[in-house]
Amino acid sequence: MQVPLGSGRPPFAPIPSAPSAESPVMVPTSTPPPPIAAVPTPSATSRFLKDNRWMKWAIPAGLVVGFLCMIGLAALIIPPILNDTKPTATVEIDTMTVFEHIDLGYEFYDAGDYDEAKNEFEAAIGLGSEDLDMYYILADAYYALNMLDEALGTVEKAVSIAPNDAWVQESAGWFYQSIDLHEEAIGQFERALDLDPGAEWVFEGLAISYEALGDFDRADEIWGMIGPGELGEDPYVLEEQGWEYFLNNDFVAAQQAFSRAIDLDPSLLSAWSGLSDTYWYQGDNQSAVEILQAALEGNPPEAWVYEQIGLLYSELAEYDASIEAYELAIDLDPDWTQAYGEISDLYYEIGEYDSALGVLEQGLAANPERSDILEYLGWLYIDFGEYENAISVFQGSTEIDPYYTWNYYGLALAYEYSGRFDEAGVALETASANSFDDPWLESSIGWEYIELGRCDLAIIHFEIALQIDSSLQDAQDGIETCGG
Repeated sequence: MQVPLGSGRPPFAPIPSAPSAESPVMVPTSTPPPPIAAVPTPSATSRFLKDNRWMKWAIPAGLVVGFLCMIGLAALIIPPILNDTKPTATVEIDTMTVFEHIDLGYEFYDAGDYDEAKNEFEAAIGLGSEDLDMYYILADAYYALNMLDEALGTVEKAVSIAPNDAWVQESAGWFYQSIDLHEEAIGQFERALDLDPGAEWVFEGLAISYEALGDFDRADEIWGMIGPGELGEDPYVLEEQGWEYFLNNDFVAAQQAFSRAIDLDPSLLSAWSGLSDTYWYQGDNQSAVEILQAALEGNPPEAWVYEQIGLLYSELAEYDASIEAYELAIDLDPDWTQAYGEISDLYYEIGEYDSALGVLEQGLAANPERSDILEYLGWLYIDFGEYENAISVFQGSTEIDPYYTWNYYGLALAYEYSGRFDEAGVALETASANSFDDPWLESSIGWEYIELGRCDLAIIHFEIALQIDSSLQDAQDGIETCGG
């Protein structure tokens, strides 16, 4: 779970209900014994025996027989009872203290063992802990274990424990925001401001959530409330402001925010990237490159920064410099697979086809389960006219990642160029069924149906594309091509 940059505090977690107080032990009061039954008087007994003389011998004999019967019955009953007797189960007593459970929970959490962390935190709560720092870590552990209801319950419990604590309300807001419950996050942030109007970090949380809900006017208004002071001089908040200005195409204001963030924290590479982007989007690619190079002069190298430099050089048509930057990205992180595809595209662009193929094979050898490298290789085989190889590669890619639907589109093209038109149609429909509302994919499927001579099916997919994005000119052109 990611907490907003600069928040300095992760969100709360579901808090199991606090243990109820133990009921007092009830000691039963003594009760008087039942009254003793009345015994016949001696005179009455004598008269009875005198009148029934045969009983004088019958009674002792009956007692003896009864006694012997009791002994026999006991002999039958007692051994089985003794044989069936089982040892009493031992009860394991928790000898750890609340603090030991909490410390152990943090150790498990830091190691990524969220299930054990959860168990330790729950044990601490069972012993009566109301450590709110622990509660929000528990919520995070629940969320990592896909136990959303428990995570939300823990947050609610934390809020109920300290309903008038602004920090608790704010922390709940960050948790809700981190799982995209932005309306709930806004409610908690506003509650925090009611309790503490000086809770500056709340403004950042509110602005981010309003942006996520598409209310950019309200977000702009809140960002404008952040002035001088601790928050106004925080590099993370300034970076957030920079991206907000960038999204609204206010590049001058964005440059000012990013530059101030970098002045306060030169290690903040994401702010350097934002500053570079403001120049890139204005067409000044050279300045964009220089900014990223300056960022790397004083900071440890990062693969994604070199990839961004490679992209900028490719737009400047400086292919050798671009390839070098991508190769540095791979050297830093061999799993940075998109760099292999970018290098392959550059080699293809300059006509070095063997190198284009070779770099993808190198990437595949290092990352055999990466469907994106297989996709690059599939398209390259199509360009080379090696359609059977393309089919094999695209099939392998769809097996690794059956939800990346452009692979099915590539497979359809390879089938079509091989003359396997029925299989091409099946691949296209599979792509559409899993398109996840991608208008460009639907439009591309439409154009492929035109190639297959099926305008009736093409129009269906163009119309789907326009339902997703009514302004997509590519789909409108397709309908016109089919005479629609």
